[in-house]
Amino acid sequence: MPVLMNDLTGGKLSVQVLPVMEKIAATALEKAGISLAAEISLLLCDDKMIQELNKSWRSEDKPTDVLSFPLLDEEEPDITAEELLLGDIVISLDSAARQAMEYGWNTEEEVLRLFTHGLLHLLGYDHKNQKEEQEMRSAEEKLLHMAGVRLDAPHEEK
Repeated sequence: MPVLMNDLTGGKLSVQVLPVMEKIAATALEKAGISLAAEISLLLCDDKMIQELNKSWRSEDKPTDVLSFPLLDEEEPDITAEELLLGDIVISLDSAARQAMEYGWNTEEEVLRLFTHGLLHLLGYDHKNQKEEQEMRSAEEKLLHMAGVRLDAPHEEK
């Protein structure tokens, strides 16, 4: 389960984060019945870049912590394809660092939370209503627990 990471922040994350992301992704894809050969593109950037993307794609002129851009056709996804790019996840390390400090854990843990959240969006999860939000939160917690990420502090949506 390749996670293709492009870090525009100068390598601020530990090299140990990528294998944990790949473990989270492999578990999520296996549960969804998607080929483990699928790839996810991950861009690590700063608040300035994610604000530009947020403005362009969501018409919101402000930074955010994570954006997801699914590439699967929601009507008829070919989840068995040998070579499948599931989509793109963009994470602002500026936002992740601020949130980590606020929640009392390290930046790597927050990045793993944001990656998991973005991954679930790529798989079709959303949080437009309370039921969807609960389902997504439960899926996030299960994946993070399996990966050994501590869950002892609440993580609220911004």
